Amino acid sequence: MLHDPTHLYEGELPPEKRKVARAISAVTYPPFMGIVAMVAIALCLAEGDMVYWTMGLGLLFATVLPLVLALLFSKLVGNGEGDIEDGRKRVVPMAVINLSYAAGAVAFHLIDAPDAAFLSMVAYLVNTTFCMVVSLKWKISLHAMGVVGPATALTISIWPWGLAVFLILPLVCWSRYYLRKHTPLQLALGALFGTLLTALVFFLL
Repeated sequence: MLHDPTHLYEGELPPEKRKVARAISAVTYPPFMGIVAMVAIALCLAEGDMVYWTMGLGLLFATVLPLVLALLFSKLVGNGEGDIEDGRKRVVPMAVINLSYAAGAVAFHLIDAPDAAFLSMVAYLVNTTFCMVVSLKWKISLHAMGVVGPATALTISIWPWGLAVFLILPLVCWSRYYLRKHTPLQLALGALFGTLLTALVFFLL
């Protein structure tokens, strides 16, 4: 599997910067980014009652259930703060969370929600499955993928406003690196594959 020649941040952040980094990391926790995607898709692409159905189901399957499951597994096999630092221990939690994304995709298909909502759920499913496979041998940044996935989905479906979501990525990468959660390569490849896989889902389906 891919060798990572880079290292975690070895310095010491001043307390005030560390608080900022932790805040950024918490606010951009991957399930929270689903709020951005689903609310934007519902408001911009749905009509009538479908606005509420799209938003409600999107928040349930892309944010609420994944967040509850992630925090539960974090307490069981992680640090209790939302992080599971051992990549191999991420596989089972991601497999369970994938059930939520699959259910969301089915729900959106059944109610004939906007295509972008359905495809976003499929993209979440594909990205998470990719991370599961990678995590068997290596650790990739879910935070980076969690930003660029919705950013790519919104850029394609709500051009050009979705591009604004990409502005969050540098802050996320800064916080995760300086908190010693990821190396630069793990962050870069998380962003790269999150963008590519989401774009493939949208363009192929």
